[in-house]
Amino acid sequence: MKRRSPKLSKSFFRYLSLALLAALLIASVASAAPSLQEDETIIMASDNPMGNVTPFYFETWVGGEMGPYVYDSLFLRTPELTLIPGLATSYSVSDDGLTYTVKLREDVQWHDGEPFDAEDVIASYKWMSGMGGTRGVSLRGLMTDTITAISPYEVQFEIEETNPFFVDRALSIEVIPQHVWQEIFDDPDLEIPEGMTIYDVAHDFEAKVGSGPFKFVEMERDQTYRFERNDDYWGPKPLVKDLVVTVIKDRTVMMQALSAGEVDVSLISVEPSAVEQFEQDPAIDIMEGPDMANYSLFINVERPT
Repeated sequence: MKRRSPKLSKSFFRYLSLALLAALLIASVASAAPSLQEDETIIMASDNPMGNVTPFYFETWVGGEMGPYVYDSLFLRTPELTLIPGLATSYSVSDDGLTYTVKLREDVQWHDGEPFDAEDVIASYKWMSGMGGTRGVSLRGLMTDTITAISPYEVQFEIEETNPFFVDRALSIEVIPQHVWQEIFDDPDLEIPEGMTIYDVAHDFEAKVGSGPFKFVEMERDQTYRFERNDDYWGPKPLVKDLVVTVIKDRTVMMQALSAGEVDVSLISVEPSAVEQFEQDPAIDIMEGPDMANYSLFINVERPT
């Protein structure tokens, strides 16, 4: 839901990220109409605490959706869910379908100015392959430990058996900077509290360094999150200069803030009974689209009967 103001237009979604577009296409979300001016600050409201914005264990759905603002993957998705080049420019597959060779961009910098290269990719997949959650599930069983750098900008993945979902699942996972995260994963003296794993520690590590279109610059956990445009981004530059997400748990208060112009976007679904009320508000437009929720059924076909 968005407040109608001269700052926003429906076309501005292209300039934020594909993740925000997906978030706003939930059924009966409201939207603003006129054109977005360059270098605007956009304030989004969510009733869902975001926790830490990190590729390791997203605490909430909204927190997970903010990840692609900060962290790129080898391949990105269009609104039509088509994979397009991201940190990678192309890939090729061997005749037996077991070796994937991925060529990387050579013009990418991390948000702290360090260059991106193949070692970041290798470290990211090494560290994430052992984690739980959706990231770990996406990698489990898809590859061996054989991930090698052919050159500083070319990586080779060897998988155990042919898998038609390898590119779709494994190559669309966020890549993290080795020089930052080695503080967690390569520190032999790292103290891990009893009952926790290294991935629990990674979950709380506030790295904030990615390669995406926005820099994650400030966080008051579960209250306010501020993202700043990455002017050195390798891809199209966002029109939005600053993106602020504020957590307003009371939906009534959030709608009042939207009507009063205190926030520009609300990332919640609108109850059917309230749609007519908001349609009558000249300051608000409502976007309608398909529900993006899905359900999965997993069957263990190897367990003895």
